[in-house]
Amino acid sequence: MPRPKNAIPQLRLHSSGQARVTIEGRDYLLGKFREEEAYRRLLAQF
Repeated sequence: MPRPKNAIPQLRLHSSGQARVTIEGRDYLLGKFREEEAYRRLLAQF
């Protein structure tokens, strides 16, 4: 049985030090890892 998908995409650390989130198979780099404002704006769009 396949693993269920998370309802909320998780914020992860990219090797460049930026925050990264994957939504619908696309990666988005959001700037510094500890700043969550861009993450909240991106989730509001989806």
